[in-house]
Amino acid sequence: QPATVAFAGDADIKMTFSGVFDGIPGSVNFLTDRLRPYLLIDGEQYPLGVYVITTPTQSKNGDLVQCELTGYDLTYLAQLSRLEERAHYSKGAKYTDVVRNLLVESGIQDVELEPNDSAVLQTDREDWEPGTDRLTIANALLAEINYRSVYMDLDGIVRAGPWQPPTLGNVSHVYRTDKDSVVLPEATIGRDTFDLANVFIREVDNPDLGETLRAVAENTDPSSPISVQNRGLRVVDYEKIDNVASQRELQNMVDNLRLQSYYSTETISFETGPSPTHGAWDVVRLEHGAYGGIYEETAWSLILAYD
Repeated sequence: QPATVAFAGDADIKMTFSGVFDGIPGSVNFLTDRLRPYLLIDGEQYPLGVYVITTPTQSKNGDLVQCELTGYDLTYLAQLSRLEERAHYSKGAKYTDVVRNLLVESGIQDVELEPNDSAVLQTDREDWEPGTDRLTIANALLAEINYRSVYMDLDGIVRAGPWQPPTLGNVSHVYRTDKDSVVLPEATIGRDTFDLANVFIREVDNPDLGETLRAVAENTDPSSPISVQNRGLRVVDYEKIDNVASQRELQNMVDNLRLQSYYSTETISFETGPSPTHGAWDVVRLEHGAYGGIYEETAWSLILAYD
């Protein structure tokens, strides 16, 4: 079984590593040592992240001794780290400062969060009971300022930043099925428009805020097949949430949901040659026969093996 690195954007821990290797590493302490795989192409090494090995399994078949390894990216440390007592976060504290501290307290040294000096806690917060893992708290706070959940990049740095819509301006990779293509001809196309919402409503009814906050965004884009006009029906996505950084961030939240509805009607799965530079939610321009467009990567896997 060849080693594989994989990304799943909807998972709590987004990068994983697995593989079977000959021999048993005798000097490795899997509780404290970390695995850093690389892909070698034409003599150049490409980093593929840093992993905490959680389930090393040894096997022996005659003279053949093998070790099967499974690991998770460094955000696993924040999932493993849990509150020992109810945490208190003070009104006025920057969201990004609180999240950074949570990650560092978990033992993650390299943390890069996009700054947002205007997003501060609106009330004193004691929301989370002892035993809550720090990854859950960090991602809950990031959601309140419209940041994606934390992830690890290929250099092993744990990051977080706001969601950005996929556009031509932020394309990271271009794939074409032409004579120089590294894309295999097979592809799977999926479309799901039936139950997608076109009206998005979020409310915050928290007595500590002193007022009820509400934000609404409607998909009225005439080019969107699921817009209110084209569908002839209002399909509502309503949720009441506990906290948000501000009325502006609440409106940004529903506006982002509306934008995401424009891009979520079509999915495509395809295979390429080994490409070691894909990260989290990269934007891809694809020209694949009759299909094409701008896509945001939601999942990928990279097999570390020769044909």
